Amino acid sequence: MSTAAPKPLPVPPLEHTVEAVVRAVGAVVDAPTLRATEAAARAFLAGPGPALQERLRQRATREASAGRSWLSAWWLRDYLAVREPLPLSTNVAFQINPSFLDSTCGEPTDADAEDMGSGDADPGRTDGAPDAGRAARFIHRAAAVHLTQARGQTPQETDPRGNPVDMTQWECLAGGLRHPRPGVDEILAPRAAAAHREIGVFRAGRLFAVPVADDDGAPLPVSTLAESLRAVLREAGRPDQNQESPGSRPSLVGPEALPFAAASSLGSSELAPPLEDALQDPRNAATYARLRDLLFTVFLTDEVLEEAEHLRRLAFEPSRVWPYRTISYEIGLRDDWLCLHAEHSTVDGATLVAAIRRMQEVTEDAGGSSRVVSGSAPAEAGRCVERAAAGENRPEETATRDSIQGPAELVWHWPDAACATIRDGFARGRERARELKTAIVRVPRPPAEGLPLKLSVDAVSQLILTVAQQLAYGRTRAVYEAVDMREYRAGRTECLRPVTPEAVAFARALISEDATLDMFSEALEAHRSWVKACKRGEGVDRHLLGLRRIAAEGRDVDAPARAFLEDPGVAAATTDFLSTTSIGGAQQIVRYAFAPTVPEGFGISYTPHPEAIEYCLTWHRDTADAPEEFLAALPRAATLLGEFVRGLGQ
Repeated sequence: MSTAAPKPLPVPPLEHTVEAVVRAVGAVVDAPTLRATEAAARAFLAGPGPALQERLRQRATREASAGRSWLSAWWLRDYLAVREPLPLSTNVAFQINPSFLDSTCGEPTDADAEDMGSGDADPGRTDGAPDAGRAARFIHRAAAVHLTQARGQTPQETDPRGNPVDMTQWECLAGGLRHPRPGVDEILAPRAAAAHREIGVFRAGRLFAVPVADDDGAPLPVSTLAESLRAVLREAGRPDQNQESPGSRPSLVGPEALPFAAASSLGSSELAPPLEDALQDPRNAATYARLRDLLFTVFLTDEVLEEAEHLRRLAFEPSRVWPYRTISYEIGLRDDWLCLHAEHSTVDGATLVAAIRRMQEVTEDAGGSSRVVSGSAPAEAGRCVERAAAGENRPEETATRDSIQGPAELVWHWPDAACATIRDGFARGRERARELKTAIVRVPRPPAEGLPLKLSVDAVSQLILTVAQQLAYGRTRAVYEAVDMREYRAGRTECLRPVTPEAVAFARALISEDATLDMFSEALEAHRSWVKACKRGEGVDRHLLGLRRIAAEGRDVDAPARAFLEDPGVAAATTDFLSTTSIGGAQQIVRYAFAPTVPEGFGISYTPHPEAIEYCLTWHRDTADAPEEFLAALPRAATLLGEFVRGLGQ
């Protein structure tokens, strides 16, 4: 294993970027538009381009001295400047492969049955559920990985070649949150160390802080966590006896009450002012401090749903998570559902895959004796919940958590005006979530045996999308494909543009039954060249972003000189009709869902299986371009490609 530090992200050669952009434009526009782009590109290289490139190199030198790349600060700021509600814009829901838990769903323990009360395990019930033990087992494993980061002991991750990757993204596993601000948000790191840490458990619209770590910062045993979850289930199932104003006790039991996370359904510009005002109240400041220091949160659900609907709800519906927190989980109590909701500002999918892999490798401490966390005895857990709900805990107690052993409810005290704003935003968030649709489409994977060329499953997956666009629309629009760049210092992702002239030519020929081996080989090679360029640090989208930022900073760069950066053809090639990504097979992450980046488009994750390729698509119900036709075109495209590939092997 290499012990070298991640390499610095280079500034790509200017001529390479301009040439690659023009080729990408040629795949998605008509001939007159392409000629205009080519003219703008020549003028850019002969005019302001080299000076902008030099300024970008100078920035790279300055940023390297601070341990960053020339891109990383801009990249983070762009995420933090998003004003839309995060679940509806940049957050992502990842379905976790649950097989490592060996689910015993449907076999309640005596303690679970007691929490359920009388009657069968009806999916419509919300007063308890049969598999708190399974939830506790996952929480124990997840906490082991999160607490390792909180202790500063996360082992170095390496890529498949043994090279080290940048570990910055792992920092979010220690907790903290994104804090809404009027212009650009900020990341607030947790102040707590690993010892005595808590997680948050959402149930019935309420949030409970639950101890998850002992005095040494190690995860509590599964049996202890299971008992805490049962205490939450019992408490959340009780009728609300609190008579204070709506918003001070956020339980879904009362028809006018606000769920704890309702406020987080607002975008930052709308949430920042009322949140700032609310934090002047010491009770709210204490609640927010504790929310910030939670290791992660968990939503316990009784819902038994189709997987696409499970995923859609966690990805987009408000009140299941506080979406300004980086890592949140959802655990099914009546099925084997397991999912992660990620705030995307500081972490990408490849890091989450690695984290889940490490959770799968954790050795569970099933029922060993639990170290007693300083403070109240377990018998006082109910009284702790009542004191926290009433706002009786002192701020210093809330911040240090030394006084609480059992679950404790976290409560907001919103002013009436803020309640009205939050209630309106919550209703809008629920309606907008309903407008997003998610579907899973599995298509046959073309065989790779006996072929005269190497068949990349990623290239094949993208070719199927290209052919499907041609079938559904008679044309092909731009596609974004994410490439992991963590082998570089402060690396995030790069954009690969899989819609190449070669791919479009092959797709058209395949549909008209004129495709040849040479055309197929050229399409695969064009995709391979993009992958190699991205991995060298020579992808074009991030470079264009940097050039645009430098141009915006330079008063001596007038609008005509920036024509290439604002060219309609370049815009067409970089406006993502399909925003796509894949993080490999389904061993850790089964599939994931995220909103499209344009109203007419689709957000798509794809996962290869031995005999199939699965696409998980999300689109806007009212604005997507012919979604039924596009979804129907995917299996047709896969069939056409499969027949062609099988013909090559004969």
